[in-house]
Amino acid sequence: SQFSVSLWFKYAESRGLINNGKNDASWEIRIINKPIPRLIFRNTTVVMHLIPFIRASIVTTNNSSKTWDVAMVHYNRWHHIVMTYDGETVKFYLNNRLVKNDMECCRGNIMTRQNDVVIGDGGRPSSVHIIDEVFLLKKALTADQVRKLYQTLTFDETTAISSSSSLHSVSFLIAIVFLACTFLNIPN
Repeated sequence: SQFSVSLWFKYAESRGLINNGKNDASWEIRIINKPIPRLIFRNTTVVMHLIPFIRASIVTTNNSSKTWDVAMVHYNRWHHIVMTYDGETVKFYLNNRLVKNDMECCRGNIMTRQNDVVIGDGGRPSSVHIIDEVFLLKKALTADQVRKLYQTLTFDETTAISSSSSLHSVSFLIAIVFLACTFLNIPN
């Protein structure tokens, strides 16, 4: 089965961005704090810094499971992430750049789970990410389609959608309606 998930987010702390089941997901995109060693030359000590990374995973019907540390992200900045799967290859785009392309990862359909799609949950009651323009599709987006999604909105680095954007707050509702139509195979 083919699949794509696309969303804009502003990172605030390590937690889930989107998945199809908090504890039993067949796909997920989240933020983790990855320890990266850094040598300080004054006293030659190695210090571990926690760097925010996008981590993603999928599980397919042939029991293939894979997790990727996709790319580093910056605190309090807008990022656009897209994950696509065409039945053989997983691709990740961050801010319209292909950052991972795994042709050996998996084969088969993404595991079907009877779970709700969870947006912005990390196990704690409050959400600290800002997430917008969520799209779930039953097809693998092309690089050109990813570019068009990326260029549809421009985000102001300090708060939200900029005044130059041609879309406004109703776009999130449209995305949810589109999502429902796509997964239920309702003509849209």
